[in-house]
Amino acid sequence: MLLANAVLQGRYKVLAPVGQGGMGAVYRAADLRLRNEVALKETLFTDVAYRSAFEREAQILARLRHPALPRVIDHFSEGEGQFLVMEFIHGEDLEGRLRRLGKRFTSAEALPWILRWADQLLDVLTYLHTRPVPIVHHDIKPKNLKLSASYDVILLDFGLARGGLTYVSHHNPADETVTPHRKVYGFTPPYAPIEQMREEESDPRSDLYSLAATLYHLLSGQLPTDAMTRMSRMFNQQPDPLRPIGELAPHVPEALERWLHRSLSLTVEGRSSSAREMRTELQEIRNQLQLRPNADARPPTPRTAEEEALIAPLAPAAPSIAPVAQARLGSSAALTPFAPPTMVGSVLRTFNVGSPARAITFSHDGQRLAVGCEDRTISIYQLHESAAERILKGHTSSVRSLRFNNDDTLLISASDDETVRLWQTTSWRSLRYLRVPGCSVECIALSHSGDLLAVGGWGTAITLCKIENAQIDVLDMLPSSFIQALAFSPDDLTLASGCYDGSV
Repeated sequence: MLLANAVLQGRYKVLAPVGQGGMGAVYRAADLRLRNEVALKETLFTDVAYRSAFEREAQILARLRHPALPRVIDHFSEGEGQFLVMEFIHGEDLEGRLRRLGKRFTSAEALPWILRWADQLLDVLTYLHTRPVPIVHHDIKPKNLKLSASYDVILLDFGLARGGLTYVSHHNPADETVTPHRKVYGFTPPYAPIEQMREEESDPRSDLYSLAATLYHLLSGQLPTDAMTRMSRMFNQQPDPLRPIGELAPHVPEALERWLHRSLSLTVEGRSSSAREMRTELQEIRNQLQLRPNADARPPTPRTAEEEALIAPLAPAAPSIAPVAQARLGSSAALTPFAPPTMVGSVLRTFNVGSPARAITFSHDGQRLAVGCEDRTISIYQLHESAAERILKGHTSSVRSLRFNNDDTLLISASDDETVRLWQTTSWRSLRYLRVPGCSVECIALSHSGDLLAVGGWGTAITLCKIENAQIDVLDMLPSSFIQALAFSPDDLTLASGCYDGSV
């Protein structure tokens, strides 16, 4: 273990250890140059192939940009250790929260929150699994999930992540050990699928099993039976020892129980085909049962002795759960019936784009609608037609922002594949594209004059471009980071940026 106050690379001062495993440790440290806190993740190995793999893996992780992921800032080797420098995430992990809150966490009160976090995790898994080099996390569990100040979930610990090669340890909650192999895999038994335990080839659907096992634990308070035990029992023609979650947590609706059981299938083929499909299924269940947190609510927290004395004579607080979920719980459960808001307006037309929509924009003449999707495509619709006029392909990751230029001759699209593309609206050909290295583009803004384009995302700068005669040229780089929204003032003299850190 590194000693407190040790300084690495003349820049990173160790403050305290955060955790230790078989192949390294994680430390809270101070970045003396930027004056902020970071996490130092140390991995120890001397094999040349592993050291080379570490560097390639670090480069892959450093390019990731997603609200549910900590940002990788730097990587280096010093002594026998290889280090990742990451954004330090303050707060409590879900394992500690579950242990501390006990039954309050595994109650109907927490159910909408747990499903909200599941939705966020499936969003980030879709992002990871669809990268140009797909990344499988391989160690999703409550210990690796933290809550941000806004109660959003953050996925941590990419020690087991596979973006090609891997150099990890086998984790056992009771006794952390290392089993070295040329091709090393890792797992935490209660959450790992059978193919991971057998050291078979990596599959994104392995993460789906781990997520389902994590949800099983969070919803019931009990660890799921590990996959190897389940396989062994079933091989010997004995019943599956995994108890239905409805027996352990009666507040879990039947539709959710079926979805979770399918996701815990021992065969890869028995699970959803992708994180995107699994997320769509979950969204349908949440919409059907109205299992969503109240807008102003917070996740369950411990009560003080004074609070317990005050509320003892009263029924426990209830989440917003629809009558269909209430029927599963029984009449004795104290629930607040779901009251839908008054509907205003009517649906004119529905377009089936076939993939979660990430960006949408009208042409200025009001005749066309462009929809950017997670499946990397852009669908163009004439408003009086149900079928898409054209499906545009070219981006290699989800489309995050779209804009028509002032005369509708160009469509501008931005993607987290680090590119911005110009499409000609007469032929729908991709005319030009701008690559923004190291910046997964999240948003764009077009000036009112139509000749300036601002590009922002999960990089360290806003790129200011000039668009003229279907050309796109970089004019300037404005220092800023984690941009999620951009807007020009009416006179185009001011550009406003909205940042992930809560600043504008």
